[in-house]
Amino acid sequence: ALYNFSHMCILLQSYSDFASINSPDFILNIEKVNVPEAINAVVEMYHEFAESKKVSVEVNYPLLENAEDVYAWSTDEMRLQTIIGSLLHNAVKYSNVAGKVIVDIEKKGKRLQVTVTDNGIGIKKEDLVTLDQVLKNHLIKWTTSNGSGICLALKLVSS
Repeated sequence: ALYNFSHMCILLQSYSDFASINSPDFILNIEKVNVPEAINAVVEMYHEFAESKKVSVEVNYPLLENAEDVYAWSTDEMRLQTIIGSLLHNAVKYSNVAGKVIVDIEKKGKRLQVTVTDNGIGIKKEDLVTLDQVLKNHLIKWTTSNGSGICLALKLVSS
């Protein structure tokens, strides 16, 4: 029940983001965000969904002495969670039963890199080219299938 409610909230936010993302009025709410905490909150929302598919989800990040400074980033928390939620949902959805999804958070120079890895069916090589073209041309069409969440996530990242 929690997953269904949480997923519906994320889906509604995604629809709202998609409707407004190309608008000149689109505004990001930039604030200091503890990235691991924000990501763990999303993972918790998807716990029931992952459990129903017997997929384990783990979040990895180095525990550092100055972790509070390293993992506090200026970003839009809601958009970050929308992106991670979209990637996590697809990773769980397309993982094999008893699969594994790993979210790695790593500091790379002056950037924070978040990687979502799964052992699912993957994206066909020819579809990766399509996703790249969509992002480069800013031609995003909302569909209920074929990776619309990925397109939204890519567009939000580019914003």
